[in-house]
Amino acid sequence: MRYGDSGSREERGKDGRGGAPNRFCGEPALHLMLNGVNEVDCTEDAWAALQAFTLTELPEVDDVRPTCCEKCRRPAREAGRLFIYGHGKRQRLVVVLAALEEAARIAECWQRRYLCTACGAVMVVMPRGVMPRYLYTAGAIVMAFFLTAARPIGDGLSAEGAYAQQGMYRKTCWTGAEPYRWRSLDRWAASAASWWPTLADHGVSALLVALLERSGTGRRHDALTAALAAHVRWGRGV
Repeated sequence: MRYGDSGSREERGKDGRGGAPNRFCGEPALHLMLNGVNEVDCTEDAWAALQAFTLTELPEVDDVRPTCCEKCRRPAREAGRLFIYGHGKRQRLVVVLAALEEAARIAECWQRRYLCTACGAVMVVMPRGVMPRYLYTAGAIVMAFFLTAARPIGDGLSAEGAYAQQGMYRKTCWTGAEPYRWRSLDRWAASAASWWPTLADHGVSALLVALLERSGTGRRHDALTAALAAHVRWGRGV
């Protein structure tokens, strides 16, 4: 069986019943985050357990199964029946933050897909810190903010200098006539208020200051951890 097929007993659920009808495969996927899948009735112990998985450590199908469908809200299990089945697994590339390394790196991470047999919605669960439709992890994005923020909050690097450390295709020099512009920085900055609604309302600099304060140590690595904890997808959005 190829990697990503969903016909195994594991992917069918513990009761071993058959896989999903093909008519559901064309439905758009609802992207969930590891640590965001249990928002409906998640206990503190469950939140702590979900944070334990790494980018490459593929969890078991039951470990990150959504407790209910994000589209129709049908519980995963009801009256002894399973409604949300494992629907395969995938890998994708992400740019990992450079907090403890000399430069950012590209890594593979896991994705688990789940199918709601009640409405046909396909949900994709990904590791904490990985965002749908974004190549860069949340940690890598915040690190880029720190690199380009003015001192003393950040390093005060130009877009070219920041990209040389944190960009996907890093380079040491820019030969164009105009100053180098890392366009993703503007897009991320425009989205920051929606990702951290109570911290980034007054811009990226205010966000970084708030994260350093929340870190309790003032260290950048701890601020990155605080960024994930406050993000609307994995934390409480506060």
